[in-house]
Amino acid sequence: MSNLFSIATSGLRNANAQLATTSNNLDNYTNKNYSRQYVTSTEAPQSGGVIRVGSGVFTSNAERYYDATLNNQRNSSYSSQADYTAQQDGLNKLDKLYTYSSTDSTSLDKRINEFFSATSTLAQDPTSTAARQTVLSNGQSMANLFNSLSSQLQTYESTADATIKTNVEQVNKYGEQISQLNEKISKVRAETNAEPNELLDARDQAVAELSKIVGVDVIAQDGTQLNISLSDGSTLVAGSDYFKLDETRAQTLTGGTLGGTAEFRNGDLANARTNLSNLAQTVVTQVNAIQTQGYDMDGQQGSALFEIEANAPDVAAGIKVALTDPRKLAAASASDSGEKDNRNALLLADLQNQRFQIGNTEMSFSEAYASNVSAVGTAVTDINNRVTAQGKVTAQLEEKQQSLSGVNTDEEFSNLMQFQTYYKANSKILSTAMTLMDTILQLN
Repeated sequence: MSNLFSIATSGLRNANAQLATTSNNLDNYTNKNYSRQYVTSTEAPQSGGVIRVGSGVFTSNAERYYDATLNNQRNSSYSSQADYTAQQDGLNKLDKLYTYSSTDSTSLDKRINEFFSATSTLAQDPTSTAARQTVLSNGQSMANLFNSLSSQLQTYESTADATIKTNVEQVNKYGEQISQLNEKISKVRAETNAEPNELLDARDQAVAELSKIVGVDVIAQDGTQLNISLSDGSTLVAGSDYFKLDETRAQTLTGGTLGGTAEFRNGDLANARTNLSNLAQTVVTQVNAIQTQGYDMDGQQGSALFEIEANAPDVAAGIKVALTDPRKLAAASASDSGEKDNRNALLLADLQNQRFQIGNTEMSFSEAYASNVSAVGTAVTDINNRVTAQGKVTAQLEEKQQSLSGVNTDEEFSNLMQFQTYYKANSKILSTAMTLMDTILQLN
């Protein structure tokens, strides 16, 4: 008789755990960071002599529906998606800045063409003060746009640096949080021999958020603690310890917003700044070479038309017109050839049609600018495709993860009805045992 009481009690205990777990699942239906749980049960040891009978059910633990491999795949996809999106954001800014249009009044190509068009007009009438003044004015307009573009690129770099700094702070915050959760999880398991599911979910969420910031490699140690390393192989978390990331090392990391921002800053953005300065330097060098070999209206040898300001961050930022007197433009090829000598002005105007070594390629000024714009456009197309493709992968993995760990209300409602019946059945067993006990007592 005591065995019947034991069986009923263990069943009620198990049914209660099942109902509580199912109710908890339903309560967390809208919590996307929650892993639905189930109760693990095993058959209690049999008892008896010649005839051995069951002793009920042993309620073990509330476990999570969880797949570490699937979680790591989803987090890796998060990292790639955030990386590509950060690059996309930066490249879209460059694309907007460098959008090429021959009719755009803010196009650098147009300003360069206007400058050389003014030198061509000067060659037609080297005695014209108005033509000379236009060369200086258009030269300054061109220089101003070089300055403006360089300034905007510097702003993008500063923004990227600020983003990287914020990302480093976030990485360190999550590193510390995960190390603390490692310690708490180990402590709860040791003291209770139970699964601290809420802490495990919190740690999984912290790792997922960390993956969106930077690429990580996650390794489970002793089935309890997570060790996390970064893309350069360095350790961020080792059990209950974490190791701070600094901004210098962060520049070399890949994955996540941090990796994508660093790649944009040190790749496409750095190339754009270099290309712009290479173009500016070539314009300055070639124009000044022609200008200083000619002679001005007073028969004096020409002085540099452009100069680079000292302490400028780059050539494009520092270019400006050095001449203020239009008479100083060296249109003549000899000191005694007279004011109508236009031969040096023709050489100056012809620079627009020539090719020079700009960076690693021989090309004209217009071709150099078009090449810069084309490079950014190609990069934008490529990164847009990557973002779209990776977005689909991420959505598929999230769907798989939610299918496994997310709460399905239809399934939980069905379980709730099943466990209610289970509870009632065990209550009936207990009631039957009590009735039998009463009967036995009355017989005595």
